[in-house]
Amino acid sequence: MTKHRDICAAMTDKATGIKDQVDALRKEMDDCLIPTNIAKRAKELSNLSDKLEKINEQFRQFKTAEKNSEQSNEYEAEIKGIINELIEKLDVHDQEKRELKKFQKKVLEKYG
Repeated sequence: MTKHRDICAAMTDKATGIKDQVDALRKEMDDCLIPTNIAKRAKELSNLSDKLEKINEQFRQFKTAEKNSEQSNEYEAEIKGIINELIEKLDVHDQEKRELKKFQKKVLEKYG
């Protein structure tokens, strides 16, 4: 009976040691776990989207102020060129944002 108790105790100790190793490895790999990683990336994408929306709003305000400005100066053509360039870039970013939102809804929510 003592022999079996010792064997069980040894197995329990070994299992506890293995569990501790697995827990330590899991803690070390925290960001690498797929659901955790996806949740972090989704949060980063959301933050980036919010920042981009703020930039878009500030640009719209700038564009409106520039359009309503009655000042004419040597930089007017350059400013209009920059505005048109930014409009094109923001349109591309808006399209990418819509695609990322679709991806988040379709794929990332599976892990959420």
